[in-house]
Amino acid sequence: MTQTNPKGSFVNFLTCVPPPLPEYLTKTYNLKTITGVPTDEDVKKIHDVIRAVNHLSNVPEMYDPKLSTQLARHLFSVQMAVYRSEYPLSILSLDTTYTPPAIPSHIPISLDPIIGAPSDEQIHSVHRAIHIMESLVNTPFTFDPILSTKLSQHLFNVQFARYLQDSIQVQLTPAPIQTQTTSHEELSYNIPDTPEIEVGASYQREVPEPPAVEPNPYNDIHPESTIQTPVEIATASPENSVRESGVPLLEANCQLNRVEELLKDIRRALVGTHNDMVRCRGSYRYNAMMNERGELPWLNNLPYITASSPTYLSETYTDAQIVGYLRCYNIGGELIENDGTESLKKDSEGAARSLLASFLYHGYHVQ
Repeated sequence: MTQTNPKGSFVNFLTCVPPPLPEYLTKTYNLKTITGVPTDEDVKKIHDVIRAVNHLSNVPEMYDPKLSTQLARHLFSVQMAVYRSEYPLSILSLDTTYTPPAIPSHIPISLDPIIGAPSDEQIHSVHRAIHIMESLVNTPFTFDPILSTKLSQHLFNVQFARYLQDSIQVQLTPAPIQTQTTSHEELSYNIPDTPEIEVGASYQREVPEPPAVEPNPYNDIHPESTIQTPVEIATASPENSVRESGVPLLEANCQLNRVEELLKDIRRALVGTHNDMVRCRGSYRYNAMMNERGELPWLNNLPYITASSPTYLSETYTDAQIVGYLRCYNIGGELIENDGTESLKKDSEGAARSLLASFLYHGYHVQ
């Protein structure tokens, strides 16, 4: 898999910690903590362990479904790290090109580069290629574990691209505007035998007659200055009436609100994925935890910080640093003085440290 993460990218600081393996697996497999962009070999080892665990699914005494779930989540975090490294700006573009790995001749399928979101048939083709490759797992001279790893990553990439497109389409689909209209049947029932009338007349029927106006001698002097009545305005320019009603503006505002909600959803998803990859079972790390705005603490000159348990910070920090972290993550506002001194309230230091430790440990505010 081609890795093109820019220098200084936050992906270089991510840590993915695998779940602990039972003894019968550690004799053969050794999953290590992955820091930075995962390599092909790193991802291959995870696939090898997943295959080994799945082979035991028919042996209830040895199969551990919880371990299988943990491995799947670990693989997701690792593949997301690879995706963020290969396509750092794809969240802002729907025309990214996803290039599949080269397929050898003995696999009877061809995969073409995919531009933007894939079609159902394109996703199906990738699934078929993976299925054919996995069917060769028991033939060592034919099976290529690195190719299998790359195909799995390619499937992850295109499925995530499809997810992004589907999310945008759902959010941008305009809701039908319901207008109060009178059906032809209702009109016939309420006003029987009504003759057909012109459109202009309908406007005149809906607008009340203006009050009588006394003759103004200035109208004779300046006939071109005649003031239009409401009836004349409505009859002359019905388009202006619709435009002034604000309906198009309301519809535009609704679409902008949908776009805003979509961007918030994407931001929350990326922040959550980032924090999952940072924490990944026991990696309760410090400055790499994003807040809800996608900001990292070091941007506010906050020191590295760790929580070794849900109630304990592993080192000593000043009140100002604790307050800085609480404000960064928007938690514990009731524990902070409001006098602008960036200090904790009296006798609240212990509660503030426990709250921050719990947040760093769990990745969210436990009520």
